[in-house]
Amino acid sequence: ESVELSDLIGKGIVVTLTFKNQGGETVEERVVFGRVFDAGPQGVLMFLEPGGNEFALPPNTRHLTPAALGVYTLQPGGETATDPDYLATWTVTRRD
Repeated sequence: ESVELSDLIGKGIVVTLTFKNQGGETVEERVVFGRVFDAGPQGVLMFLEPGGNEFALPPNTRHLTPAALGVYTLQPGGETATDPDYLATWTVTRRD
C-alpha cells in the first residue's frame, strides 16, 4: 500500500540509520523516533522524542513500512518508542 507524504503528518516513525564508510563497512547504527510535523517535496520533517530536536528524511515513502505493535528500543540511548505507525530504514555512506 502506497503512503502519501501528506498522510504522514502526526504519525510516529522509528528510523534505523546505518552509517557505512566508503569501503562499505558499518561504522555506526542509530535508531530514532519522531513525530512528523510536515511532509512534502522538501522532505519528511519530524520532532524527535525524547528531546524535540528537528530531524529530516528525504521525501521518499518507499522506505516506510507499517510498524507492528510493540516497544522499539532507540539507540544509542536505550529510550523506547511504543506502537509507532511506521518503520523506516536508511543506509548512509559517509564520504570521509
